[in-house]
Amino acid sequence: MIAPLRYVISLKRRSKITIMAIAVVIMFITSTSIITYSFEISNKELVEKFESRYYMIYSNENILRSSVPISDNINGAYVYVIPSKIDNESTYLVGIYDPHKVLSSFFQCNYGDIILGDDFKNYKIGNEINVVLNSSTISLHIANIHSLILFPAYWGIINYTLAQKYRKNPNFVIINKNEKIDGFHTSSMIGLSDFYFKSSEEITTDLLLLALISIVAVYFFINSLLTIEIRESVKKISIIRALGSTTKNIDAIYILRSLYIGVSGMLLGISAGIVIAYLVAAVFPFTGILTYFVIYIPLKVFAFPLIIILVGSVFGIIQPLLTANKVNIVKGMRGMMK
Repeated sequence: MIAPLRYVISLKRRSKITIMAIAVVIMFITSTSIITYSFEISNKELVEKFESRYYMIYSNENILRSSVPISDNINGAYVYVIPSKIDNESTYLVGIYDPHKVLSSFFQCNYGDIILGDDFKNYKIGNEINVVLNSSTISLHIANIHSLILFPAYWGIINYTLAQKYRKNPNFVIINKNEKIDGFHTSSMIGLSDFYFKSSEEITTDLLLLALISIVAVYFFINSLLTIEIRESVKKISIIRALGSTTKNIDAIYILRSLYIGVSGMLLGISAGIVIAYLVAAVFPFTGILTYFVIYIPLKVFAFPLIIILVGSVFGIIQPLLTANKVNIVKGMRGMMK
């Protein structure tokens, strides 16, 4: 019993390569799963965070066509949205009239100033830029370049009295509670793009496709390794059979061998995948891609590698076992398969 067990856990050069190959596959799907679910969960938390704080009231789904007149019945910050160009680059400028102090003072802008979003990092605070509004060119002083939080990074903020010259009524109103106003729509202030959002069902479907591809890869790794090992162990198999061992005993040895190789690769891959996921999360803040991203590792993330290894290992051993069971004892002792 000791000798078969020693074979099951033995790690020669070929088996080490197989374990590493399996680890790479599992590492990829583990890190992908963690990052994908983290996107989903992080952005849900981000939406919940803003939904509990800011909402918008508008009259038309197309914000540029929306018009909400200033009224004492709506206690919010009135936002004017004006298509414009900054140095021939198309963008939008917003003027914010906030009589009820719904937003922070950060959104306050002097008449001749402009606050730019993060996409304008190549510009310098203190300089003047030419802005085209409705075919009119005006020069504005750059007061700040910062994340606009509630607005896209390629937008800018101007004084609302300047905005009123180019647009009569505000496009929408920002309020800090979910309030319904007759004749208008109310929804969350934050609209995240489909690039970041997918439902859990869509994510699971995508990951299952990756899992199927990974199962095929593990199948070939296990199948190739054990096919070679069985061909090289024909004499040993024949001797064991001659001593009275059944084919079931031999099958059990190779099944354990298959699972040992697979599980070893899985553990290495999961560990490496988690490390990579955290490294990616550490790099994101420096790329400017996301402002809020936290790694989450739900239990379902570990289900994919386990399924991959179990299915890939079991199916990968079937053909080599059939080969081992067909070994003729007499010919096998001479090193012949049949």
